Amino acid sequence: MRPGPLKLRPIPVARPWGGDVLVQRFGKPRPPDGGPLGESWEASGVAGRESVVAEGPYAGRRVTEVLGAPLPLLIKLIDARQWLSVQVHPDERAAREIGGGAAPKTEAWHILDAAPGAEIIHGMRPGATLTDLLAACATGELDSVVRRQRVHTGDTVNVPAGTLHAIGPGLVLYEVQQPSDTTYRVYDWGRGRELHLVQAARALAFEPIEHPVLHTALSAGPNPRIPLLANERLRLELILVDRGERVIYDRDAITFLTVIAGGGELLADAGSLALATGDTLAIPPGVDYCLRPGTSGLRALRAGPALRRRSG
Repeated sequence: MRPGPLKLRPIPVARPWGGDVLVQRFGKPRPPDGGPLGESWEASGVAGRESVVAEGPYAGRRVTEVLGAPLPLLIKLIDARQWLSVQVHPDERAAREIGGGAAPKTEAWHILDAAPGAEIIHGMRPGATLTDLLAACATGELDSVVRRQRVHTGDTVNVPAGTLHAIGPGLVLYEVQQPSDTTYRVYDWGRGRELHLVQAARALAFEPIEHPVLHTALSAGPNPRIPLLANERLRLELILVDRGERVIYDRDAITFLTVIAGGGELLADAGSLALATGDTLAIPPGVDYCLRPGTSGLRALRAGPALRRRSG
């Protein structure tokens, strides 16, 4: 029997910069060790943190086993009460050169909540060199070499592999990325964790990308689907369902649906699933479904791998 939409069990990950927002707002479980909840891994095929199906006939089974294929993306919710480390992820070329199990990672963020004045670090200032960066990390005086940028609720941020970046305090966000846990820290705000300066030097791209922060423009009309971002590795859209229903056709590849506000019901040939804020589902390719909102409407993010270009 071909599986229908699969609701996934979240994986709580303690981080020193985390907090309690993901528990209070999205109903996520606390980390087993009692540390602050920094990340909730919503859909993961990464070894050691593999998602399992939360309910239904496949409950308790790894989603990769049910689908018979690896997951092309990793989905997280992040609560930053302090600055995350200043870090970089390698692209395909750098990952091959570095070796040791390094895997490429391009990612994107959608800001779910931003405190007034909340910032990110995204890229380096024009003309800044590796020597400048290493000197700044040694002294903690980063502002001379990094680009800080304010972000607001509803913004979407493109973070290609090779981009120096950090998430600032007061941000709750959704992150979609290539399925990799390869991270090279260059500065960690005095926390004393390991740095990876040699690897980061090989992974860094020094050319800043144009317009990394994209502002959401809401579409007119009932139940819109709003494209947020599409790059060479992934795509992301916002789905708003306020009344009636919205039919979604998933033809080309597996996609992931995360409810970020409200709730309702998902209906498919395989049956129906209740949807609540914070739920994440894996939708196998070729499975069509219908979204029906609850009394407070339904707002969801839908992510998938970049679509293949069709020849001819």
